[in-house]
Amino acid sequence: MRLFVAVALLGLVAGNSEPMKEAAMFDGVDNDHDGYLSHGELKALFFLFDPNHDKTITKQEFTTDWVSKFQLGNERQAHALFQKADQTDDGLLKMDDLPFIFQAFDLNGDDRVDMNEFLTKWGDLELYVVKSAN
Repeated sequence: MRLFVAVALLGLVAGNSEPMKEAAMFDGVDNDHDGYLSHGELKALFFLFDPNHDKTITKQEFTTDWVSKFQLGNERQAHALFQKADQTDDGLLKMDDLPFIFQAFDLNGDDRVDMNEFLTKWGDLELYVVKSAN
């Protein structure tokens, strides 16, 4: 499985460096190095965007980290993704949003997120940004 992911990533990276950044984020929070993100590990990814560690991510915090710290995309993309992630529709990303976010990434419903699911959902989110801009 890891070999398949590595080969797939090499193909994607050849045309675009974004999957490499996403894969690095995945690996950075996969603390037990089992190739899957648990609820706790996805929570750790969530908190990468919480610079003041108050367990609440504002749109400004998310946008600043998305654009400047992690260089994952532009401000328009950050705003669209923030809105999509804010499942409780309160203008903040909080612990209440995490179960919805985890469920969205856990494409096969096995209560863990592998690299393929992570990259697939990340790609879907990028398509959402393009679609919402039109």
